[in-house]
Amino acid sequence: MKKKPFNLFYAIVVLLGEAVWWIWYRFRFKGRKNLPKDGPLLICPNHLKADDPFFLTFAYWPERLCYLAKEELFKKRFVAALLRFVGCYPVRNNGNDTLALMAGVNAVRAGQKVLVFPEGHRVHEDEGDPAPFAGVGYIALKERVPVLPVFIERRKKGFCRIVVHIGEVLRLDCEGKPTREDYAQAAQTIMRAVRSMRDRVLQCE
Repeated sequence: MKKKPFNLFYAIVVLLGEAVWWIWYRFRFKGRKNLPKDGPLLICPNHLKADDPFFLTFAYWPERLCYLAKEELFKKRFVAALLRFVGCYPVRNNGNDTLALMAGVNAVRAGQKVLVFPEGHRVHEDEGDPAPFAGVGYIALKERVPVLPVFIERRKKGFCRIVVHIGEVLRLDCEGKPTREDYAQAAQTIMRAVRSMRDRVLQCE
């Protein structure tokens, strides 16, 4: 799997999208210095809204990301073609689909940055803290790839309605050959880093 070459249509879509989303949300990044520029990376944000991936796309432009997305989004041909064009791979079985996970593994082996939501689906505030899917821990441990925890804060009031909090890079490892329990524990570690940022934000409100 090679890095995606520059594409003019993709560039236009991203730049226009960034302008529109900024006008609408006045979004900003906090901790942008934590964004690794070189090498493979596993980007792990919380997931509240369908447009969450856009903000990390804007943060890393002009580099193109890969995305693991739930299979239901690929049911319509046009949408499926568009998702594949931007670099999405469908995931089945609650985030533990072997083929999709191998697509993520191959992407990081090729030096790409992969965005995956550890929660596997959009989580509303009244749902609490569901357990993350072990698939994200599988990619992190199998390839020993750095992990970037991200918390997307959505505010109901104020000029700036979205703040993307970028945490410090995690480097996960385990002794010996990783087991399923190790993968699940790694996913929990990643999600704890994301939720700790959320908790700090809530304490400051």
